[in-house]
Amino acid sequence: MSLGFSDLPVVNKEDDIFEVSNYVNALSAFIKECTTPMTIAIQGTWGAGKTSLMNLIREELGNSVDSIWFNTWQYSQFNMEDELTLTLLSSLSEALEPEQSQRANIGKSILSLASRTALKIGVSTASHFLGEEVGEALQDAGSEAKSIITKNKEQDLSPVQAVKVLKKQFQEAVLNKIGKSSKDRLVFFIDDLDRLNPGKAVEVLEILKLFLDCDKCVFVLAIDYSVVSQGVRVKYGDSIDDSKGRSFFDKIIQVPFKMPTAQYNLKNYVGKFLESIDIKNPSEQMLSNYSQLIEYSIGSNPRAMKRIFNAYLLLSKVTKIKGEQSDWDKEMLFAVLCLQLSFEELYLYLAKNLDECNSQEFMERLYNIDSYRDAEDGDEDNESSILTDDNLKLIGKKYDDQKLHNLLKFMKVFVEVIDQNGDGDLSEEELNAFYSVINISSITAAVDNVEVSAKATYTEEEHVQRALPQIQQIYQDLKQKVMTLGNISFDPKKEYMVMNNKGNRFASVVFRKKKVALFLIMPFGALNDPKDLFSKIGTVQDKVGWNYLLEMRDESDLDYVFEMLKQSYNLANKDNRN
Repeated sequence: MSLGFSDLPVVNKEDDIFEVSNYVNALSAFIKECTTPMTIAIQGTWGAGKTSLMNLIREELGNSVDSIWFNTWQYSQFNMEDELTLTLLSSLSEALEPEQSQRANIGKSILSLASRTALKIGVSTASHFLGEEVGEALQDAGSEAKSIITKNKEQDLSPVQAVKVLKKQFQEAVLNKIGKSSKDRLVFFIDDLDRLNPGKAVEVLEILKLFLDCDKCVFVLAIDYSVVSQGVRVKYGDSIDDSKGRSFFDKIIQVPFKMPTAQYNLKNYVGKFLESIDIKNPSEQMLSNYSQLIEYSIGSNPRAMKRIFNAYLLLSKVTKIKGEQSDWDKEMLFAVLCLQLSFEELYLYLAKNLDECNSQEFMERLYNIDSYRDAEDGDEDNESSILTDDNLKLIGKKYDDQKLHNLLKFMKVFVEVIDQNGDGDLSEEELNAFYSVINISSITAAVDNVEVSAKATYTEEEHVQRALPQIQQIYQDLKQKVMTLGNISFDPKKEYMVMNNKGNRFASVVFRKKKVALFLIMPFGALNDPKDLFSKIGTVQDKVGWNYLLEMRDESDLDYVFEMLKQSYNLANKDNRN
């Protein structure tokens, strides 16, 4: 069985895995019935499926029309881009299968136009239309070439007249071709315009408008509007604003059609992928998770999806060496790859700071907008900033509002995937499995020197030294009381310390210069706090988490605080929380 997803476009409707047949049928019907001349733009980013859609349209049209396909990108390679416009003219003209006399006349007109303008013509084009003598002379690029072109060109024609003559000849060739086949129109498919240098793409569009705006012709162009807008500025100067770029586009394109990527049947595509990795009969929840991970990260761009599927297949081979994968392992690996491909800054941060990831609290912060919001003056006294991380804020600054919105939605699904049993509480086993997947995924990272960090070691002293002496004393006095509860350990993380009793977490502390923040790890709604000293920062009833916060600046009510802390301790031992 072949492994992997190739980047070849779809060529027939049997392979229409995204189910775009409605759009194909509508566009095909329009092409067959529209007035001519007509120009249709199939718009979309690289990899959105423009070529595939045009292939399906061409198949649907079948023999009802004559059609010609031209790929511009292949002519932009090997220094051929300078002569692309005339190569396009000559290639399209030749595809019309003109009579010998028509071919010669069209060739002479192309050469005549080239001699009067800045357009360049290649050896192969000249040789094809006027024979090897002209081609060899052009290759020498000397005076002999100039004399031959002068001898062959239409005498006393201005560039404008030369364009008119060429357009008339092209029109005659079109009518001759459809007359032979008894068709009423000719459809030109021009692919990969947006892979050209933007300025050259605009030049090709101008050529299409000037020379090929002929009756009985429909042009279907694959193009990204942003390339056109950029090309207009390149060709005519930065003073051209977006509105003028749009006007240029609208003047050439009569029918803009945007690739319907948002309407792609992602679940169908995901289902085919899951079959390839031996996941049979996936649940609706699993299909939904995969689809949402794609939607909120790489989006519905087919090329991006193929890339991530192939990266997964490679990594799955690596992980199989270490043992069989469960469906959960596969889902988590896929989630990490989506993170790596679309939110690289956050992926790299997690890969290099895995010690922080081994906690429920940190993972929940990854889908909280406050974690990425810029700090403001007086931030130290802002309750929502107690557990913020400057690195996450720096990452947030790199993303616009839409990308940050997608990141938050993605991370919510991401954490739900890690939570294998769906109980809302990430166990040590689940977090360690995530840690292992991050380690494996580094081999497909796009940047060099991605080294997954070992778990860093932090000390209690490092945390305590962040605070002023009087704040340190508050902590020491509270710690002395806590130690009376039994065999209590204080587990230092990068930003906080966790209080444990035989692995059962019940509280955490965060040090700031002028205060120490105490979080009680217990179900929301479970704390009996008659003095109402603790702020309720949880939102989900009965969910275990960092639901209660008290910021301590002095030792008032220290005994009362200890009694509140004991409630969390007792619940943790009862639940056997880890």
